[in-house]
Amino acid sequence: MRGRPELLASVGRPVAGVQVEVRDAQGTAVAPGRTGEVWMRSQAMMTGYWGRPGLTAEVLRDGWLRTGDLGHFDGGGHLYLDDRVKDVVMVDGDNVYCVPVEAALTRHPAVAQAVVVGRHSDVTGEEVCAFLVPAAGCTPGTDVAGEACDLVEKELAPAHRPTAVFWERAIPLTARASRTSGGCGSGRRARQAGCVGRRGRAGARRRARAIRGA
Repeated sequence: MRGRPELLASVGRPVAGVQVEVRDAQGTAVAPGRTGEVWMRSQAMMTGYWGRPGLTAEVLRDGWLRTGDLGHFDGGGHLYLDDRVKDVVMVDGDNVYCVPVEAALTRHPAVAQAVVVGRHSDVTGEEVCAFLVPAAGCTPGTDVAGEACDLVEKELAPAHRPTAVFWERAIPLTARASRTSGGCGSGRRARQAGCVGRRGRAGARRRARAIRGA
């Protein structure tokens, strides 16, 4: 890791006895640098879900396990996890991964936590919706939200920019996220953005739909 700080964002290389591939929607392995679903196989892999043959057939294919994670390899064989397949937002046909958007939002010093979800749009199919928690001592507002969204557009692309932002007092986190919270602008807080857990993202989806329908 010395001299390669970018490797701190990876989960490392596959260990001996474990094969990992990143594949596209057709199940074909993709080149390093391209994002796809992470497939793996090993002798320690599960044989299936108890009493759920349909789900087992969906995730187990020819001896490989579809993890449901989206990721990419770098040129050195290090694996990076980008998001979950079910959390991808389709904006005008473009895949928008929530975790990079959340990380960009939390790089604003006034944003402590962020969770991003998709909701229906009559114009683009889906749109990006962000829920933000203000950092201690920071006042939430439209100006701050706009600045945080500017960071997203600058670091990623215009399609990744949230079209709706809502400020919250708190977002449900996993135990890991609670332990890794850091100060404004810290790398640890950026990693925390990817640890909102199912409760946080599912709750945000319900609220986004409710707000749209209000």
